[in-house]
Amino acid sequence: MYDNSTQLGNYIKYAQEEENAWHVDIVAHNLGGLAARHYIHTFMQTYPDGRPQVSHLLLLGTPNLGSQCFDIYNATLNLAGTPVEAVRQMTQGHAIEFNRTVVNQKGVKFSALAGSEDSILCGSVLPNDDVVSVASAIWRIKDNKTVNESHTDLLSPKNLNEFVKPRLAIGPKGNHNPAAPDLIDM
Repeated sequence: MYDNSTQLGNYIKYAQEEENAWHVDIVAHNLGGLAARHYIHTFMQTYPDGRPQVSHLLLLGTPNLGSQCFDIYNATLNLAGTPVEAVRQMTQGHAIEFNRTVVNQKGVKFSALAGSEDSILCGSVLPNDDVVSVASAIWRIKDNKTVNESHTDLLSPKNLNEFVKPRLAIGPKGNHNPAAPDLIDM
């Protein structure tokens, strides 16, 4: 995640130069959402116009509170002697520390899409997308939506058209200076 947030910064710089854009939006799925949150907290700039480099972060199936499935995968990999850092970073234990330290949203608006197929999630009955629970995907984000979709189907054209596109498509007369992050106080 931490290496990916650095790479995300390099890509944002490239995209800004290629498109002559000061401000960008990020659409992130799964661990990519955590990497984007880390980038915003750690590396993102605020520009002379007072607006953040990233205007809007859309999180699709991001395990903001970790995932029970990754707890199981992580334990299994550790027992086999083949730990995988990306898996560890999506565990519920890691999420506690991550959410305690990655708190600065620097004025970026957050939105979250969660999937809910009402299946058993790694031994527990929770509304989930087969990988991430609805509660973890929504976290504290006020602008959220839950759809009856699996984790990978959150990237379907239907969800991109109905959830992502309306949040990114701002016309010339639209609000290009979004409000501060919509988070639920904890």
